[in-house]
Amino acid sequence: MNKEKALVIVEDKGTRNAIKILLELNGVDVVSTDGAAQAARRCNTEQFDIILCDMVVAMPEGNDILRVFKDSARHYKTPFLVLSQSADEKDYREARNLGANDFIPVPFSGKLLSTTVKAQLELSKRLNRILRSEINDQVFALLNKNFNQELLTPLNGILNVTALIGSIPGVEDIDSLPDLLGVIYASCFRMQRTTHNIRTYSLLNTENKGDAFLTSDNIVLESILSSVIGHYENNITSGLKVIDAEILQVGTWQGKEEYVRNIFTELIDNAVKFTPADQLPLVTLQALNNNFVFSVTNALSENVFFNVNNIAPFKKFHNDLSRNGLGLGLFVVKSICEDAGYHFFMTKKAGSVTFTVECTV
Repeated sequence: MNKEKALVIVEDKGTRNAIKILLELNGVDVVSTDGAAQAARRCNTEQFDIILCDMVVAMPEGNDILRVFKDSARHYKTPFLVLSQSADEKDYREARNLGANDFIPVPFSGKLLSTTVKAQLELSKRLNRILRSEINDQVFALLNKNFNQELLTPLNGILNVTALIGSIPGVEDIDSLPDLLGVIYASCFRMQRTTHNIRTYSLLNTENKGDAFLTSDNIVLESILSSVIGHYENNITSGLKVIDAEILQVGTWQGKEEYVRNIFTELIDNAVKFTPADQLPLVTLQALNNNFVFSVTNALSENVFFNVNNIAPFKKFHNDLSRNGLGLGLFVVKSICEDAGYHFFMTKKAGSVTFTVECTV
């Protein structure tokens, strides 16, 4: 579990160090500074879970760091605590009007500081959970069945027409047309998947999930996996074999087919995108008593600096200007596994990373 991170902006070195020690004893990572300029720079580049600041630094005339943080898209929801030796009601009211979440008198006891910080962190977590649920409810309402149908119907039409054109005798002799049709098909398929993933993400992360993913089916896992692999090899990669698969007979299994197909598709797609062209991702499916283990190993040309706990929707989009992958597909897999009670983990070795899903329910 990641630790909470605090920014402490206090001019007096002794007070600043005392706060740092107290927070670290309570399991909070601390970044400290004595000035507004450095704090403002950090505001643009780092994410903090709570901010503690001197009144004198927070609100000097015409240049307050409190306003900088509360106007920041990154930190407008971050709890901001103002420390002051003044008991003046006017100062207290001014700080609250600018967005301060609480006011700590100086000198303060260690207990007061610890309990105030803890209370603000817990409140922040609760409000963020409510906000995420509200956003997901809105996304799910937007991507309801009718909207979903309106978006997917033209995509399905393009996919079908592309496949039809590709099946016309002699079309393979037309220069570049088969490759062009392959690009159109692959693009539509990924748009279709993204639409489905956004809807699945919003459904799994809202308070009102409904019963869309609760029913179980009698399914043959190896048949689903074979169809997913076959689709990639025949349609997405212009007929080139790109997956080395080992599929053992698992047999009929009681579960949600849409869950399983989503997991197989997203992990295979991740491997297809990030494994170098001269190597093959390895896909395995094997029985585990009456359950199963599914894994995909990607051969990578560079080290991976994340783990399963770091996988979050759009995290890479917000923090990496390359925009090379939004992380939504892997997050959907993670959410499905959490919802279904599957175990999802990754293992890293030199030159490869393996994503594994164990069903042991």
